[in-house]
Amino acid sequence: MLNHLNAEALLLIFVGVAAFAFVLQSVSIWLASRAVRKTVESVQEQTAFLENEIQSLTEKLGDVTERLKPVAGLADEFNSNARAAMDLFRERSEDIDQLIKELVQVGREQASKVDYIVTDTVEKFEQTTDVIQERVVNPAIEISLFLKGIRSGLDYFFAKKPDRGDGKSYSKEEFLS
Repeated sequence: MLNHLNAEALLLIFVGVAAFAFVLQSVSIWLASRAVRKTVESVQEQTAFLENEIQSLTEKLGDVTERLKPVAGLADEFNSNARAAMDLFRERSEDIDQLIKELVQVGREQASKVDYIVTDTVEKFEQTTDVIQERVVNPAIEISLFLKGIRSGLDYFFAKKPDRGDGKSYSKEEFLS
């Protein structure tokens, strides 16, 4: 019987320890569930707060977007005007470049023409000078010399003293000087 009592006592102790462990486990689960519930409530409160903040920010961004639409229109118009101005500037620059090229070409052609005219005029002047020399001056010198010769002959014939008694003849250079 003692053995039986020992076994019953041992069983009773084991059941008591198991019951105590079960109670302890139940209390810890109950505490854990309370902690989880508090955490869930805290997360839900923070989620609700964040949702409100996000909703407020979304509304503010919508207002800012609405307010910026005219600015976006102005920016688009400015970009369009800037592109048009750049295109016009580029076109005018090309026109000016073309005009300068044409002016340089015309200047070269005119310079060539002026050079031709000056060269031609100088050649014609030289030719005219040569013609005048041959057809006017030389015959005039010869006529003058001929007349001087006749005068000298007449002076000698009528016994007048010739202007030059040294008997020198006149050259073209002396006559011209």
